[in-house]
Amino acid sequence: MGSYNLDESRSLLNLFSNIKPSKLIKKGDHIELKHFNMFDFINATVLDISDGEITLLLTDSFDGCFLSTTDPVVLNFMTENDMYVISGEISLLETLSPIEVSIKIKKVEDRKNLRKYERFYVSMIAGVKAPGSSEEVFAVVKNISLGGVKFNSHLDVSLKDIVDVTLILDQSRKVSFKGVVVRKSELSDLFEYGVEICEINKKDLSTLHSFIG
Repeated sequence: MGSYNLDESRSLLNLFSNIKPSKLIKKGDHIELKHFNMFDFINATVLDISDGEITLLLTDSFDGCFLSTTDPVVLNFMTENDMYVISGEISLLETLSPIEVSIKIKKVEDRKNLRKYERFYVSMIAGVKAPGSSEEVFAVVKNISLGGVKFNSHLDVSLKDIVDVTLILDQSRKVSFKGVVVRKSELSDLFEYGVEICEINKKDLSTLHSFIG
């Protein structure tokens, strides 16, 4: 596989730094929310917006008990000409129906530019096995490309370790591969990893390519 730069390069951040959420999104706008415990996006209405946080009223009916503060989420927002992907984490949650959720905004990116850099923000479940272990440990994938993934997990492995990863793309598709740990950082009680794909079969690579589009 080609090299996968898991670190956010300064030039890439500068490219998107002029996208201001408060200029892009207005109160009352429709937006979609994706949480790793769901295969589908949830419809929502914007209640409040600033450059650092967005508050949503979730308009779909569902049980909100699986939502928790600090959970990573992804938002899709469409204008007449573009689609934007917002990555963030839940900062405040009101679970009484209808559910209100506030999200700390981390990045706002134009999907056309994400395609250019072949990196996509997601919120999905994965299972990861440490070297020599048969136990699959839960992980939350935060971004994905044809070269690798970034995920959070309680799993404690070392740089350069080879791990087995299974991504749950949707209700009918999974992708498995072996990856080398190229980045590791500690986040309170979790670890954040950057894993570069080093071994994947043709079928899973085709499925991953189809998913990323």
